[in-house]
Amino acid sequence: MIPSSQSIQAHKSAIWSICASPSGLIVTAGGDGLLKSWNVEASTGRFLPLAEVITPHAETLLVHQSPRGVLLSAGHEGGVAVWEMDPASGKLEQRQQLKLPDDRDHYNDRMLETHSGYLLAWASGTAGLPALCRWSETERAFFFHQQLPIERASTFLELPDGSLLSGDSTGQICSWRPDQSSGGWQKAGALQAHEGPIHALANLRNGGLISAGGHEPQLKVWRGHLGSEKWELVQVLSEHHSQIVEVMSCGPAEFLSSDRGERSLLGWRRQPEVLVWSMATDKPSLIQRQNGRLRGCIEGALLLEDDGASALSLWRKSEGAYKRTTVLDESKRGNMSAFVLLPEGTLIAGGWDGRLISWKLEAGESTS
Repeated sequence: MIPSSQSIQAHKSAIWSICASPSGLIVTAGGDGLLKSWNVEASTGRFLPLAEVITPHAETLLVHQSPRGVLLSAGHEGGVAVWEMDPASGKLEQRQQLKLPDDRDHYNDRMLETHSGYLLAWASGTAGLPALCRWSETERAFFFHQQLPIERASTFLELPDGSLLSGDSTGQICSWRPDQSSGGWQKAGALQAHEGPIHALANLRNGGLISAGGHEPQLKVWRGHLGSEKWELVQVLSEHHSQIVEVMSCGPAEFLSSDRGERSLLGWRRQPEVLVWSMATDKPSLIQRQNGRLRGCIEGALLLEDDGASALSLWRKSEGAYKRTTVLDESKRGNMSAFVLLPEGTLIAGGWDGRLISWKLEAGESTS
């Protein structure tokens, strides 16, 4: 068991998002409407406060390090704010407030930046229409482009050819492509994939797609392209016994799927066109989680959190199955809401109670 290295009261309310900058500093976004920058000592995990700013959001739900070299924040009201951060001092300066249509009627808690310079901002599962913005390198700013006519969008996925897939609350998957004549994005095809909301989409990188959604406990594998006759269902995976809520890539050919009811986690390996269990045994479940949540894939290990428990767990694959190898202890913490792993092996977590906690991870550490 690894005790926490440091713990500090960082925000007055929940820390909803944490991001790491290329310079090694971290930025936290809190329900108190603030962004704060921090330096984390590599040897001790100690947090050194650098700067804080008031955002235009009543509650800051998301901070994101853009590949364009700026920080983006979003939340309740205030659209999307664009920030510059000094890599040495951590000073934050707002460059732009990107106001979006219907901003006061909903919040933005999801973002997706495409390789071609577009930014999508939306509120998962709500009635607000997703806003599509475009980056200008000359002005180093985003500009509102259009709203996509999707009611209650739940997830988006960028494909290698630059097109977008959207999943919505009706179980429909739509493809979107830029229209050269109008300059806007148009719907190129639609597929009724599930009877209920789409919860997750994953790209198989061979022209295929994994979808999870609806109230049926099924993963579906599709082949082809949306809007064409070649798009077809090639596999239905029914090993889960309750609603699937997460699909996560943990390698070039491996995926994990997680359900809501039994809290089970299944592992899949991609064959040419289908998925098979990545297990060495005949048990379908890699991990049976008791009231837990999948939090991420960290350098080949899985980070899981038990709701209401006093530890986070790292699980590593051994002989075809994932086994718990490390317990990160913080006996007085509340539920965790955000995580980031720094290059030197420090895991940072933010809590619903506004605390920042750090752990020093070491390869091969065993559970006590």
